This record gives sequence, structure tokens and C-alpha cells, in this order.
Amino acid sequence: MGWEEAGIAWSDRASDWAGLMEPHFLPVYEALAAAVPIRPEARVLDVGCGAGLGLSVYTARGAVCAGIDASQGLLDIAGDRVPTAELRHGTMLDLPWPDGSFDAVVGVNAFVFADDGALGEAHRVLRPGGTLALGYWTDPGDFAWPMSALRGALEPFVTAQDIATPLRTADPEGRRSALLGAGFRPRQDGHVEAATTFADRSSAYRALASTGMIYPIVQAGAEGELRERTEVWLQGRDDPGTRFWSTFGWTTATRA
Repeated sequence: MGWEEAGIAWSDRASDWAGLMEPHFLPVYEALAAAVPIRPEARVLDVGCGAGLGLSVYTARGAVCAGIDASQGLLDIAGDRVPTAELRHGTMLDLPWPDGSFDAVVGVNAFVFADDGALGEAHRVLRPGGTLALGYWTDPGDFAWPMSALRGALEPFVTAQDIATPLRTADPEGRRSALLGAGFRPRQDGHVEAATTFADRSSAYRALASTGMIYPIVQAGAEGELRERTEVWLQGRDDPGTRFWSTFGWTTATRA
């Protein structure tokens, strides 16, 4: 789907994403803030900023933040969370800022396709010597089964190209090649673990189903089977089915 369609999809359950799912990413936002490192008055662009949790972390460190996302619904929440941030509704393939505007560009599960031009745009808006910082799933952990189930449920409604996976970025050679090809010098890599405990199984399902990827299934009125399968899986877990863990990788690179 195009970025406009993706934006509609991610807006559909923006509140669930912001309140239930996005907090799981807090450790990787904090890891990126420390790895850049983000200093007071640094100009930072968060690509795919979502509901603004990352922006709130960077702003707390004194950064002057901007963010862009395809989802207006998520941006509305981000604006409430971080009213000082300059937020734009648009695509990462055409960033609406001049060359050399930022000291750092960050993105968590945003730069999924290595060859779509997004890294080139990030390079353009960074000042010379500026830092690109990427966060991405390396091991989805407890999210692996729901991700696989969602992917299977989507197959009748979308093409294979429409099912992007953030795990693509986790391939070291592919990531390094993409960064070098876009004019970056890879600098540092690391990992961080994340764990989230949901209030109950219902909340866990709402979190898992808050991704924009589910939208074609919802539009087709076909969510019932996926929900039933997921609830059976949640009931069969050893814990109450509410604590989820995963591992994120992070990478920094310098604009050559």
C-alpha cells in the first residue's frame, strides 16, 4: 500500500497503539538517545515518529525535535504528548525539510526497505557529520507467533510486497551495505531487551491488533478468526498470557 493508505491503516487504532503497544519500544528509544548521544539543543528528526513516545524521550534530553509519520491519528497523539515538536504528515521518501537541517535522524522499525530511497532522504537532511540511529527487532520473542499469524491472515487480502517486516533491517550485511550505499559510515551496534506486561488477555490482543497491518483484515470483516486463534494461543501460554518480551537491535552511522 502507498503511504497515504498506510497512514489511514495506522490511524484506525491509534489509541490502542499509543497506549498499549508503543510503550514496549521505550528501551530502544532510550538506547538510541544514549548512543547518538542526544545533547541539549541538538536538532533531532524522528522518522516514523508514531504517537511520539520517542520524541518525548529525546525532548527530555533537551533536543529540539521534529517528527514525520504517515498516520495523522498517531501524529495527533504525538502533538498532545510533545507540543514543542515540529510534526509533519507525510512520507519518509520525501522529507519536507531542507538539506542539512538536523544533527541526528532516528527511526525505530521505520527504515524497513533498504532500497526505497528513505536512507538517501535521511542522508540529505542530516548535516555533514550528523548521526543516523536505527532501531529494529532482532528477536520478536513473544511477538513471533502473533506476527506470523497476522502475516498468514493477510495473504488473501494483500500482495507479498505489502507485508513489510522490520526484521529485514536486522540482517547485518544487508544493513551495512544499505548504509554504505546511501553515504553513511556504520559506527556502532548494540542490543536491548524489552518486556511489557498487559493488564489482561483482552488488552494483550488489543495491543497485538493495533498495528496498521491488520487494517485490510478489518475492512474485509475477517478479523474474527484471527482474534479467536490469538485468544486460544494466549490462553495456552505458561504465564497468564500478558507478559511479552523481545530483543531490539540498534545501529548508529555517520553521514559521510
